Amino acid sequence: MEIDVSVVMPAFNSEEYIEAAVKSVLTQSLTSIELIVVDDCSTDQTYFILEKLAKLDNRIRLYKNKQNLGVAKTRNFGISLAKGKAIALLDSDDIWETEKLSLQFQLFKQGNKIVYCSYDFINDEGQTTKKPFIVPESTNYTKMLTSNVISCSTILSDAKLLKDNPFSDQYYHEDYVLWMQLIKIVKHAVGLSTILAHYRLHENSRSSKKANAALQRWKIYREELGLSFLKTTYVFAIYAIKGIIKYYIH
Repeated sequence: MEIDVSVVMPAFNSEEYIEAAVKSVLTQSLTSIELIVVDDCSTDQTYFILEKLAKLDNRIRLYKNKQNLGVAKTRNFGISLAKGKAIALLDSDDIWETEKLSLQFQLFKQGNKIVYCSYDFINDEGQTTKKPFIVPESTNYTKMLTSNVISCSTILSDAKLLKDNPFSDQYYHEDYVLWMQLIKIVKHAVGLSTILAHYRLHENSRSSKKANAALQRWKIYREELGLSFLKTTYVFAIYAIKGIIKYYIH
């Protein structure tokens, strides 16, 4: 059977959430899919849960790294195995609405190489915690400098595009670096205002990660994107303000 979408999911110590994430893929209304899950040497029950789930649905292709490689290399390995025309990414603690892939694939078939969607925020118990993030109908390189509207669990991309442009493991924001590379190639991406993904915020690590994330974003502007100091200061200020609104204003 021809596969429309390959879903790639890296997994590491996600025993609390992995089953919900996997089931949100298997219950998609778009059925011509495969789910490639790569376990990055979990030390909890994640892999055993995945083995159980894989026995129940032959659309699951389960792999395990021989050593811990980190999320970027693990995603790249999963992407290299994909058989679909398009590839969607899902983190192992996030979940999707059932129409997510179907609606995005419709836009993909119209010639859009990158499609993203709106999402809301949930806590460890799966409860909505704040107002959702409603994405714009389209974005480009300039807009993405100050507002990253694409996340791993919301993107659907042309398979060849992702295979030819792997994630880098040199940056904390390896996903943002890749989106900027891809946007340079395809010029624009399109978004769905419908909330189709649920992004899980882990409260215990938010404050420390946000501080580090800000420093890493500055590094990307200067080193990876080659922006001048003045340009970096300008776009960083807008990025910071939008980040405060997105994560801290309910």
